[in-house]
Amino acid sequence: MALEVLKGNHEAKSEARTFARSMLLNGAPTSTEAKALVDTIINTVIVPYRQANEQKQFRPSMVAKFREALEPFLTDLLAAAKDDRWSTLASNTNALWTYPGGANAINTMRAAMVAAGLLDELKGYYQEMFNGQARKARRQCFRPTQRLLAMASDHGISLQDFSLHFRPGKVKTPARSDVVIARAAKTAKKGPAKVLTLNLQEHPKAAAIAAFVERLNSYLMAEGRISGIVFTGLRRVFVGADQRGFDWQWHGRFYSIPGGGPL
Repeated sequence: MALEVLKGNHEAKSEARTFARSMLLNGAPTSTEAKALVDTIINTVIVPYRQANEQKQFRPSMVAKFREALEPFLTDLLAAAKDDRWSTLASNTNALWTYPGGANAINTMRAAMVAAGLLDELKGYYQEMFNGQARKARRQCFRPTQRLLAMASDHGISLQDFSLHFRPGKVKTPARSDVVIARAAKTAKKGPAKVLTLNLQEHPKAAAIAAFVERLNSYLMAEGRISGIVFTGLRRVFVGADQRGFDWQWHGRFYSIPGGGPL
């Protein structure tokens, strides 16, 4: 659903955000046509925008950063659009610096593509509810415009033959240290409880729990097992790990590992 259709339609916006596909940013163009599309966007859209609109010196070395940012972004963008989904990505500055190309290249890429009519953005938001006792956030969502799809078509690429031109990103197997989380008891009304450093070698029960969750993730994350969402695996989160009497019996609920889609 295009951005202009969503204007003023809160229900449609909510649906677009709910079913948006998380960007993994580890895919890439593989065909000559797809690589040529990347070159066209960089040379005719991003570089001219950077030179005209940003009051900073342009260096040719920046092209490599733009390419590093654009290739996985475009791959995820088109992969989601192929299934009539928006894409979603955390767009706060701290997160952007961890992505390919870095925050500066990604911000310039997005601004240039929006200005050129190639990219729709559904703004994320962060709000407090119930007198500050609860918080709600939604990540930024993206979708290619018809102009971008037409540009891709001019390069011999359609959404239907996406797999001939791009290698979609894959979820990395969760590390053992990520599948069991120990948190301190919560002492403040706002903010999450402190995550404690956990050495599994020193905690046999936690190690056994981690081994079980790893086996479960191995089954669930097998090729073709789960489709329609980006599934990054499960983890178990225990609370009160700094309290007397804690023995891996408090809470321990299963949660999705951050970075994937909602379950």
